[in-house]
Amino acid sequence: MSEPEKNKPDNPHSETGNNPARNTTPVQDTHSKSSSVSKKNPLNVPRGGLSLFALLIAGLALVIGGGGVGTGYWAWMQFNNQLNQQRMSEKHQLSVIFAKLNATKSALSGLASREALSILQTQQTKMGQQLRAQQQMLKTLQQDIRNVQQQAQRTPEGWKIAGIEYLLRVARYRLDLIHDYRGAITALKAANRELAALANPNLLPARQALVKEIIVLRAFHHPDRIGIMLELTQIVDHLGALTKVVPELTSQIHLPPKNMIKPTPSLTSGSMHTILNDIWASLSKNIIIRYHDEPVLGMAAISSQIYSNQVLRLRLEAASLAVMNDDNNEFHLQIQAALAWLKKHYQPQAVSPIEVELKKLDQINISPPPPKLGAALDLLKATSSSGSASKISVP
Repeated sequence: MSEPEKNKPDNPHSETGNNPARNTTPVQDTHSKSSSVSKKNPLNVPRGGLSLFALLIAGLALVIGGGGVGTGYWAWMQFNNQLNQQRMSEKHQLSVIFAKLNATKSALSGLASREALSILQTQQTKMGQQLRAQQQMLKTLQQDIRNVQQQAQRTPEGWKIAGIEYLLRVARYRLDLIHDYRGAITALKAANRELAALANPNLLPARQALVKEIIVLRAFHHPDRIGIMLELTQIVDHLGALTKVVPELTSQIHLPPKNMIKPTPSLTSGSMHTILNDIWASLSKNIIIRYHDEPVLGMAAISSQIYSNQVLRLRLEAASLAVMNDDNNEFHLQIQAALAWLKKHYQPQAVSPIEVELKKLDQINISPPPPKLGAALDLLKATSSSGSASKISVP
């Protein structure tokens, strides 16, 4: 407590004594002072304690404020660091993206250059092909020009020699390409007549070679392919008359010996044994047991016969097609397969004529090597190009 408060009397009426009139006003003043004090300090805290409390509050506020400031600064620093890290990460990502973009640009530029190079190479190849084609056309044109010049300078006899050469070429082509022996002989004969009409001794070696080729070609035995195909067609048309057979029964039938047949018992007793013997004897007269050693051939079903005929028809048609294609191996293969099928599925007496015809066809070589032609043509060209023929100015 402060000193003024200690000096105050405990009893507020001590100074005034027993005079109530004199103590009325001070009492009121005392109450008014106490009320004013109570208003200023409602907690009745001494003034020194109030100032200390205020200082504590102020210090605490400062501490809290400083802590808040420090916390805010720390948070700001953390946020700033995060921003910096994020910026660095974004910069790194941007650098990686730019690097990939540059690499992609370079790859695209390289690809574009390769594509352009391939296009140029393709164009160069096409131009080279066109150039070679034009060069070939130019050579052909030059050769045609030379031929025209030679033809323009030919004499009438030279044109006849050119016609003879053409006939010899036709004969060789007819023989080598389509095996037309008659056409080849006809062309050679026509060429021989033209040479005979020229009557030029310088062309005699060519004419001798030509006559030799005609004789060799006449003596050459070439197969009649059209006749072979017609014969195969006739065989195919008569396949419906063939009869197919299959093994069903046996050929030889042997009767049992007579001693195996039991004698007929007499009807002397009415017993059961006697009745059975009578029945057996009656049946033995009408039933004969036969023994078969070898199989016989019986008629086949209609569907099986149609199938066999169709297979044989296909074999023969394949042989005819081989004749058209000049395939000797396939022709003989189909003929032999047809013979084997006939032997396996048909009666021998029914197919013997067909077998004879097929065996004859199997002995024919439908594509023998033709004789070589061209010696007369080579001699004629040599004589014409050497200019030894006096009547031929230009070949």
